Amino acid sequence: MSSPSGRLAPTKMENPLEREYEALVKMNKMFEKINDGMDQARINLQLFSSTVEQTDQLLDLWIEILSQSIHTQQILYKLL
Repeated sequence: MSSPSGRLAPTKMENPLEREYEALVKMNKMFEKINDGMDQARINLQLFSSTVEQTDQLLDLWIEILSQSIHTQQILYKLL
């Protein structure tokens, strides 16, 4: 296809600005995927942190119960 000046119009691949634009679009998509991955990682870390906190609370409760049961057992042995 020729332009008004009689020269051939550059194809899409021949135009440096078009190539740069396409590269930027691809990079933008890549950064969006990275950003989405980082958001998901943040959510997963928050869930992990919450699970660790709940586990810590359950372990504290278990230690209290175990301590009380040992104390109760000692009292019962003294009565026998």
